[in-house]
Amino acid sequence: FGFLCGSVLHLTCSPPGQWPSTTSSLMVTAEIGYALASEEGGNGVVLGDVTSGFPLSNLATFQAQHGSVPKAFDSTQTLVQEVAPVACAVRDARPEAPLLRTHGFELVGNLEIDDDSKEDYSTFLEAVARRVSGATFAKAYCSAARGTTMRYTTYAHSDQAHESWAPRLADLVDRWDAVGPPGLKRTDALRAANATRYAVLSAWRYAGPAPTCRHSHLALLDPASVKPDDVVHFEIRTTQDTYGSNYRLKAPPKTTTTTASKAKAKARARAAPSHHTWWYFPNMARDSEILFFTVFDSSPAFPSPLRIPTVLHSAFLDPTAPPDEPPRRSLDVRLLLAWE
Repeated sequence: FGFLCGSVLHLTCSPPGQWPSTTSSLMVTAEIGYALASEEGGNGVVLGDVTSGFPLSNLATFQAQHGSVPKAFDSTQTLVQEVAPVACAVRDARPEAPLLRTHGFELVGNLEIDDDSKEDYSTFLEAVARRVSGATFAKAYCSAARGTTMRYTTYAHSDQAHESWAPRLADLVDRWDAVGPPGLKRTDALRAANATRYAVLSAWRYAGPAPTCRHSHLALLDPASVKPDDVVHFEIRTTQDTYGSNYRLKAPPKTTTTTASKAKAKARARAAPSHHTWWYFPNMARDSEILFFTVFDSSPAFPSPLRIPTVLHSAFLDPTAPPDEPPRRSLDVRLLLAWE
């Protein structure tokens, strides 16, 4: 388990307390990318090379993050899914106080975070995940740092889908050394497969440079507000025989426009479907807050209309941020959890 950032972290947890205070309930309108339908230049499947423009440039990390498993395919196909900007109302989640068991994501506050070592960060993050989720086992197995050499992903997506390794854990564990994601040992996979329940969580943290997050945030789509027909299933091929399987949101249709207004309409974002509910946590504190969200859960308590329980998400630029606000950095760590 290794970090891709230069400065890694040591966490110590203060006694449990109340949620961090917020002065007001906020809602912003932000652009989030949705996948285009085939007649508009998209195709519902993403095929490409991880080294040629995808946000995660490290191949091993990309495969671990995106549920990659071996699969033979036609290497002559090089189609790429296009996305369109969609205007989304993103609501302040702090007053709602969503939990992993109710929404599939949860903000954990009252932490004391100091720069130290990756080993301490990993160990403590596993302890926080167990405490928040009630799991008896947690293993951090990969991470990605964004905002330095790695850019943000500004389109709505999940990190795994029904063909990824997490939903297929029981079928893959016997040949785990050959097909499992980098960073996750067979002993840990076997422990999860034999448990009464297991899950993959992402631990997302704002990492500076300012004390609180203002430049851009992570938006999370309420799982109860998404319908099966809202998503397209896609592949991201990383080698000749490995692919990641994920979901993206379909872009809503364009509004009808006159010839005179076509150029102006092209520059405008489409409106998000009215049933989509987006959340974010404004002003996340660099030194005291971590956001957990569900990548997969074998037995979720929250509503899960898709083929697997997962939380779609996207980075977005904050239109209310001061013009001189520095670009944010973030750290994303994946954990395998088990309830034994």
